[in-house]
Amino acid sequence: MEESLATDVLRPKSLSCSELSSINELWLKYSNYRFGYSVQREIWEQNKLNGKYDDFAEFVGWKRDSNYAFNTNDPILNTDLDAPTKAPLGHFPFNGWQVRGVVREDFDAFMLKLAQCKI
Repeated sequence: MEESLATDVLRPKSLSCSELSSINELWLKYSNYRFGYSVQREIWEQNKLNGKYDDFAEFVGWKRDSNYAFNTNDPILNTDLDAPTKAPLGHFPFNGWQVRGVVREDFDAFMLKLAQCKI
């Protein structure tokens, strides 16, 4: 099944290092260094989670009680403007890895790309 260009563009692995760096810098700046790709990569590496996507998802709050937490009733994703301050370190950006079914292999590859981009 062919995916639309819009869907592919939303996949961070399709972005250039420069684009990823710009996105990361904005997340860092506006979250007081709580969120961003570099924060997620640091969590991934410092906690030796390489290849352990489920453990990473639990660490950043994407998975709770063995279930992926994202749905319209998730308090972190609701319209409450304070919700991001309640989110665990590294929770954002969320790119819908598990929602699209692009989980383990793509996430591992994305962490490698961040390292190659020095993010």
